[in-house]
Amino acid sequence: MRRSQIGLFLLMFPIVGCSTTEIHQNESASEQVIVLRVVDGDTIEVQMKDGSQERVRFIGIDAPETNGGNAPDCYAQESADFLRGEIDKSTITLIPQPTDNRDKYKRLLRYVHTPTDDVGLKMIDLGLATSYPWFNHPRKGEYKYAEDEAKRKNKGLWGECE
Repeated sequence: MRRSQIGLFLLMFPIVGCSTTEIHQNESASEQVIVLRVVDGDTIEVQMKDGSQERVRFIGIDAPETNGGNAPDCYAQESADFLRGEIDKSTITLIPQPTDNRDKYKRLLRYVHTPTDDVGLKMIDLGLATSYPWFNHPRKGEYKYAEDEAKRKNKGLWGECE
């Protein structure tokens, strides 16, 4: 590993560690839900344990927009299709962040997890979404690092759109 890569790794380690700490701090507030529908690459509809339905916006990612009948953004279909294949009609875990509970559209703001993955991080890793830099959240550094790596490797939208 080159010196610059080692330095970058050492800088990222505490950020990744914070993410793990944050998960453990919010485990008691996490909830398992059933995905009813994937709206697009960063929004889903779920059924809560009490039977109510909620729209959930992934924290920290921004996927290309499908634009509801208008021409979709570049890579929007690939992003939404991947998410459908990954979590549609399955049970997932939602983890809240320490601050905002809902966005201006009244959607729940949550990290989305399968038993093995942080789905938002996986989408950024694969170039199916970008890191959402406009507000702070505990995984911001980790997500930005994943975006930089996907961009450097021309993964997904980074190799197809611009």
